[in-house]
Amino acid sequence: MMTKINYQPWLQAVLTIAKHYRIEPSEERIRLQLDWNQNQNLDNVLQLMTRQVGLNLRKAPFSLDLLNPWRLPVMVEF
Repeated sequence: MMTKINYQPWLQAVLTIAKHYRIEPSEERIRLQLDWNQNQNLDNVLQLMTRQVGLNLRKAPFSLDLLNPWRLPVMVEF
């Protein structure tokens, strides 16, 4: 049995990054899409969110090299 993911903090992070690039996505449209896909795992939900906004998601192990001005903003999970 899969559990429902609380995608709200992730959605806010993706929307913040989109606004950095001056992309104005429809937050409600993304929420509706996520409600239809609420039982998927976190990787699929993040991929869906970023695709809806027009961004690309790439997962990488954390290193200090990622924190340079050319790669910011980034989304990090601790």
